[in-house]
Amino acid sequence: MKNDDLQTILIVDDDAKNLQIAMKILKDYKVLFAQSGKKALELLDKNPNIDLILLDVIMPVMNGYETCKEITNNEKYKNIPIIFSTVKDDEKDIIQGFELGAVDYIVKPFYPEVLLKRVQLHLKLSRTTKQLKILNNSLNEKVSEQIEEIRRKDEKILQQEKLKDMNDLVGLISNELKKPISNMKIYLQSMELISESNMNDVFAKSLNKVLSEINGVEEGLSDFSNLFQVDKKIAKHNLKVIIDSVLFKFRSEFDRQKIEIKFIGDNLIVVDMVEEDLKQIFSKLLLVSLNSFSKTTIDNKMINIEIKDDEEKISILYFDNSTYSNFENFKVYLDKNHLLKTKKFDINLYILKMIIEKSNGKLILEENKDGGVLFKVELLKR
Repeated sequence: MKNDDLQTILIVDDDAKNLQIAMKILKDYKVLFAQSGKKALELLDKNPNIDLILLDVIMPVMNGYETCKEITNNEKYKNIPIIFSTVKDDEKDIIQGFELGAVDYIVKPFYPEVLLKRVQLHLKLSRTTKQLKILNNSLNEKVSEQIEEIRRKDEKILQQEKLKDMNDLVGLISNELKKPISNMKIYLQSMELISESNMNDVFAKSLNKVLSEINGVEEGLSDFSNLFQVDKKIAKHNLKVIIDSVLFKFRSEFDRQKIEIKFIGDNLIVVDMVEEDLKQIFSKLLLVSLNSFSKTTIDNKMINIEIKDDEEKISILYFDNSTYSNFENFKVYLDKNHLLKTKKFDINLYILKMIIEKSNGKLILEENKDGGVLFKVELLKR
């Protein structure tokens, strides 16, 4: 057996002859020795892996009982088994040793076979106790993990039930609103046709604006209705393919505004998500950019999309070079408490945040060093 695998015994005795005898009997173990209680405590500090202590009772300055008390009162050493060695065979002395935490006693002079068997017994018990403790800790960890897993599943089921209830409510509200909105849209389109020949520019612009607002309301109702559906299937999707499909949808608007799109990252990165939710994330980001670009007159309009695959998450870094009025002002669009106090609201940005959080992700806004806002979408790997 290698020396590192041997169990360690600390022998404490002020008599050098007794030490030599005990060390000879226990030669097959790794043995440390001390000739005083103080030295024994110092050795314990330096050797935390001691497996058993053979402790003499009668010693000057600090006797065995006092040394034992110091050891058993210390959290680091209190579980180390202690065998008292004594020339006394008095019942009171033996009881005192057990009361202080000793596991056994042996009378001097030593009988080699008796000492060896006692040491073997208590080392075996000590090793078994340690193994049981490790096993118990491992079992507790597994039980805790299982309880946590059950809790997460229960939370997920509860969340799905809440989402289903919310979906039913939103669906009901959406259906109730769709009819009057549809009627308003038809009425306004009829006005547009009737007045087309003699409509002045102001009226035409106002009419188009109202129709645009109604289209936005329709789209918002549809987005909210889709957002709370729980029967959508999660599957693996190539991010580059999803991005390309969404960019194709906005191609004519990019061409009209002369916006350049730059993609950085691995073309083969895959994410586990609902396909529609994934497309919505990129659609809403692009809509935020298009809305911002429409309010600027800058040249060389550009959108950067960077994908990073980390060990635990996939990060989407999205940035455009439009000029937002103020980063701090822009952040309030995602502050629910602020939204209740102000009229500032960006439906696309808010739905974007809700979709990401529904997928156990995170939306982070950072101020770009060159101005503007960097959108960071973090999606945890399943």
